[in-house]
Formats: sequence, C-alpha cells, structure tokens
Amino acid sequence: MIVSVDQFIEESNRLDDSDKLFELYKNAMEKLGYDRIVYSLITDHQSMNKKSGHGIMANYPEDWLKYYEEKSYGHKDPVPKQAFKTNNIFTWDQIAKTRDLEEEEKEVMNGAREANLLDGVGHSDSWS
Repeated sequence: MIVSVDQFIEESNRLDDSDKLFELYKNAMEKLGYDRIVYSLITDHQSMNKKSGHGIMANYPEDWLKYYEEKSYGHKDPVPKQAFKTNNIFTWDQIAKTRDLEEEEKEVMNGAREANLLDGVGHSDSWS
C-alpha cells in the first residue's frame, strides 16, 4: 500500500512494465479520491517513438474514449489547451471558472459530464 509520495516514487522506479506502473498510479490516485484517470501524450515523443494521443493509458469508459475520438475532441478539449499554458496543476472546474470557453470547448466538457466524468485534475510534463 502506497502511503507517501516518496514511497510511490521508490516503488514506481522499481517497475519496468508500463501496465504495472499505470496500475500503481491508478491505485495511488484512487486513494486520493480519483476514480478515473487518463495518461495522454499531447505532443509527439520521438524518444519513445510515440505519437500524441488521448487515452494512451486510461480507465475512462471505453465508449467515452471512442466518442471523444469520433468527435475529434482532442482539438477542442480545453484541458490539454490549459496544460500547454501552464506548468501548474489545475482542475477542470478551474478552467471553466477562469476562462470564457468557446462553444466547442463547452461541448467537450458537457460530454465528459454526461459520461460521468465530473471533474478532474490536469498538468503537463515537459520532458520528452
């Protein structure tokens, strides 16, 4: 059981399997009250030979991820847009409160709520 950030880092550094690492991360986030998580590459990562994409690792509902892709929400989603603007952690709720969302951004956020994704936390990591 993970009880501290230091312990999470130590345990994650021992893992060499991305699925196990995601499971460790998912369990740690669940202990903080987050039941759904997604890890996305919002830029290409040539060092890993990975293209950008939403839902690289996720426990989001499959039907939502499929719908998100079908609607091309990756280009409309205000969450990755916010991640490019700041190095700080932010909540989805803060985005709605601090920005005038465009109609297509509202569509994404409303669709997420309808998929029972009510709020979330975002951040970016600039290493590649």
